Amino acid sequence: MAAFLMEFSETASLTNEPATGRHKFVMGIIAVAVSLAAAASWYFGGLRLRPVAAFLPACGTAVFLTELMTALLLFSQLRLTRVLAEAFLASAYLFAGLIVIVQLLMFPGLYAPPSAVWLWFFWHGGFPAFVIAYALARLACGHARSGRMVANMLAVTFALGTVGLVIALSYLVTVAPAWLLPLSAQQLSLSAWGLGVQGLNLAALLLVIAVTRCRTVRDLGLVIAMLASLLDVVLTLHTGGRFTLAWYVARGIGVLSAGSVLAVLLAQVGWLHAQLVQLNARLDTVACRDGLTGLANRGWFDEQLAVAWRYAARQRAPLALLLIDIDFFKHFNELYGHMAGEDCLRQVAFAIKNEVHRPIDLAARYGGAAFALILPETDIDGAFHIASRVRDAVRDLAIAHEESKLSAVVTVSLGLAALVPPPSDVPSGSGGAAMTRAAAAALEAAKKQGHDRIAAAPVQVEALG
Repeated sequence: MAAFLMEFSETASLTNEPATGRHKFVMGIIAVAVSLAAAASWYFGGLRLRPVAAFLPACGTAVFLTELMTALLLFSQLRLTRVLAEAFLASAYLFAGLIVIVQLLMFPGLYAPPSAVWLWFFWHGGFPAFVIAYALARLACGHARSGRMVANMLAVTFALGTVGLVIALSYLVTVAPAWLLPLSAQQLSLSAWGLGVQGLNLAALLLVIAVTRCRTVRDLGLVIAMLASLLDVVLTLHTGGRFTLAWYVARGIGVLSAGSVLAVLLAQVGWLHAQLVQLNARLDTVACRDGLTGLANRGWFDEQLAVAWRYAARQRAPLALLLIDIDFFKHFNELYGHMAGEDCLRQVAFAIKNEVHRPIDLAARYGGAAFALILPETDIDGAFHIASRVRDAVRDLAIAHEESKLSAVVTVSLGLAALVPPPSDVPSGSGGAAMTRAAAAALEAAKKQGHDRIAAAPVQVEALG
């Protein structure tokens, strides 16, 4: 069980799924398609289309939601992985998501005031600046982990710092625009500021590729995000004003930039959920199976006997229980060794399991060299028949046992109890324990009679009810 938990803990991060050739091929197709769309819109960039008033708020809302969801997942990953570099990447998406809110709230109209140019500059320059910081931190520190408390403090500090930065920039743009140089959209495209924001996006793209080498699927998503961010900036600065074809395409590419990492993270969340479901199924199997023989273990036997007892009491149906013990197994272990003893147990368990064919029957390892069979809807005659088959099947294995006092091969003794439980015991199912004691007494009787025998307990309903 510990091995399964360790296996899941190694994959329970959204940052480390290796990028396969198929992943790189798909991301390459997306990158080429986005680049071709940008090139085509550049060629027809001057084509003016009909203004759609709801388009910019719709795009802004999409960007806002995707950026903040990505930031939330990345901050969660920071607390899980405790890797310093993750703080910068999470802050990049938080910064972009918050500043989009500012733009939507403060400049909701079709045509924004001149100070909105600076807000656009801070948005599209700040995001790649954070990503550059992420790449440099990853280059300098790699995947070095901090303590859990340090990681939590780091997440809170970066989140609050990013919020504070957005508030400060928003104040500068809306309340104190006189502190900023007058700058129009046309001037920005030809100024050092415009070249600077393009340079930041290009540097972020190249650094992400160089530092991550696209090792993981999330790295590929980040490369797509930075490529889209660069194309968005170039189209916006150099292909005319609002509501041109290039402007519409740039807004769509901006949504892709915001959502590419989120799409990867959500896909990996789904994958991790599937892994968790599989792990739970495996843990359930481990919890109820005996590791050596593969039969049900003692705990699962006790639970299922109580369930079978209640069912039989409710339906007024017969229930049978067999306890099976390998004869002189201690002598077998002393003569042949523990490895041979374990192999003997596995073979006997296989033989027992092969003699029960109904899904409702349960074969279990009761403990040591003892096994058990729960046989619902089976009366005393049916139980005797199955017990005889089990005894013969074990003999047919022909496992040599030179220290046996009665046979040259391994044999088993069997004790059985069969009855119809009283309806008064439906709620508790406590009669199962008494039934086990009765079968155990019958098993002891079989051994006293000379081993390799079947004995039945003289079970009375009243005695167990």
